[in-house]
Amino acid sequence: MNPVPRHSLWWFFIAQLAVVAPHVPRLPWWLLGVWLVCAAWRIQVFRGHWSWPGKVAKSAIVFAVLMGILVWYRNPTALESAAGTVIALFFLKMLECYQRRDVYLLIFVSIFVAAMNFLFDQGLLTSLWVFFSIILVLLSLVSLHEPQESTWYSAIKPVTVLVFQALPLMLVLFLVFPRLSPIWAVPLPGSGQARTGMSNSMSPGDISQLGRSADLAFRVTFDGRIPASSRMYWRGLMLDHFDGRHWTPQPMARYRNNENADLASHAVSEYEYEVLLEPTGANWLFALEDARSNTEGVIRLANGTLSSKKTVTSRFAYQAKSASSGQRVLSAVERSISLQLPKTLNLRTQEWARMLREQSADDERFITNVLTYLREQPFYYSLDAPLLGRDSVDEFLFSTRKGFCEHYASSVAFALRAAGVPARVVVGYLGAEANGDYFLVHQYDAHAWVEAWIEGDGWVMVDPTAAVAPERIERGMSAWVDTGDGVLSGSGANFWARRYPLIGKMRLLFDQVDYQWQRWVMGYDAERQTDTLVNLLGEITPARVAALMMGVLGLALGGVVLSLWGREWLRARDPLTQAYEDFCAALARQGVPRAVGEAAGDYAARAAERRPDLAQRIRSVTTLYESLAYRRHTDAQYHNGIRLLRAEVRRFVRESLFSKAPVRKQHNNEGNH
Repeated sequence: MNPVPRHSLWWFFIAQLAVVAPHVPRLPWWLLGVWLVCAAWRIQVFRGHWSWPGKVAKSAIVFAVLMGILVWYRNPTALESAAGTVIALFFLKMLECYQRRDVYLLIFVSIFVAAMNFLFDQGLLTSLWVFFSIILVLLSLVSLHEPQESTWYSAIKPVTVLVFQALPLMLVLFLVFPRLSPIWAVPLPGSGQARTGMSNSMSPGDISQLGRSADLAFRVTFDGRIPASSRMYWRGLMLDHFDGRHWTPQPMARYRNNENADLASHAVSEYEYEVLLEPTGANWLFALEDARSNTEGVIRLANGTLSSKKTVTSRFAYQAKSASSGQRVLSAVERSISLQLPKTLNLRTQEWARMLREQSADDERFITNVLTYLREQPFYYSLDAPLLGRDSVDEFLFSTRKGFCEHYASSVAFALRAAGVPARVVVGYLGAEANGDYFLVHQYDAHAWVEAWIEGDGWVMVDPTAAVAPERIERGMSAWVDTGDGVLSGSGANFWARRYPLIGKMRLLFDQVDYQWQRWVMGYDAERQTDTLVNLLGEITPARVAALMMGVLGLALGGVVLSLWGREWLRARDPLTQAYEDFCAALARQGVPRAVGEAAGDYAARAAERRPDLAQRIRSVTTLYESLAYRRHTDAQYHNGIRLLRAEVRRFVRESLFSKAPVRKQHNNEGNH
């Protein structure tokens, strides 16, 4: 048997806790109890109080834990279930951790469990924590090779050296190794749920749920012109089918798929920007009006929105340009889709809209009259809206009159269609929070508005919220909350940062660091790698890439060599060695140099014979040096001894300077030195 050292076992327990800690919110609470039982059992075995569990007991424990995982997660193919199973087996392996080779296996599994964190989050804090936990794993590995009598902190120094020596190699591989799609960017079972909360349909109350969330939706960096926050309408989905309660998008196959017809030839690019989207588990992307993108994997749909070819399961960065479009023609199919209504529902609204349209000179005036009705009647903008029944639009417009943006957008779009004006609902986000040179868009910025077709002008944006809660449009959600009309006041979504400015500044500062991390580290894809290598090398060729790698690795290895040489030089210049070398140099000036490899005692005997006038001082210095070099001392004794040695050397130097005695010749039988 090859037992596990005590300090190594403790380091492993600490490392195991560190690698599992980020997974805790996704694990069953009882699985932590399993870890406590396994760890306590292993400690008791180490102390000799308990014996190892038998095969029957181990089989029963494994079966019970795996069945618990299956019942808890219900879906055995889900990503969370797979992670929970790996971690459970990771815990149970401690029950057969007999010797060092078993600890080796657990250490390698620890690294795998630490890397599993990136399946769920790739933020800066997660990355730093994984790096820290890997260092703890290395500490347990190094301590496994140290003697039993070693202290618990003796492994820290070699691990620190190893980490700093590995950093240059890590940097080189990061820069030049071919960029492959990470595993967390691949859609995995159970990982496709929308994580931003926005779905592909809208019904009363859906967006108001997002209005209570302070989670980040995406970040935006503009290149050049920046629109006002009140003009930042981030379009995500076009909803053009209404069944009486839910708005859903029509299949794109029913639209003209001719994107060149969507923008006139004289369209001018107004805004250029980059969006860093949080994982959504969906394909739709968010951009300003009439956006185009040349990012690989991004397509422009016929209705003018952007979409990703793949499901967005990790942070996704894409470039976009928004332009002012010219007039376009509404096809018969599009007009039919944009006028669709359930004829048997909301009859009162249909009659009211037709009557109001007859009183209006044109479609534009009709839209103005609808908004005037919302502005003048006692409507309330609130996250807490009453439940609506079968005729949801009738109940909202003429009874409850209390709702969030989706209530107003749905009702206005229905009224426009009832009056013969093509209309559709757009869901996305409105506004952004400035943070340095980029902007933050949160879930509480979720918004719904209407686009109406006006002959001669094309699709025109109509935002009913502006008629009811203009402060929500002009100053953002936070301004609406501050008025006291929003239920966010006093709720969990009312940030601590809003109450304590210092916390708010720290939050924004950390987000700036995290944003740069996402852009330049996590977002370092094949395209950016190519740009970086072109900037460094001018032209990417195998010879130049190899020269870059060899040059950087040479510098890294040179640093290692210099550190080792410097460490040896520092060791050679410690106080004891330095004092004795000063003594040897003084003797050499008296004609008695020390031979290479000559022991201190032999050198003292030879020097005393050749300089008998200094013999007593030579023996005194040598005896004190050998005592300090080869005997154990406390720190206080050692430092006192160094002071005495230096004093003796100084006396010897003074006496040798004033000594006029001749140096005796060396006898022939003294041997070669």
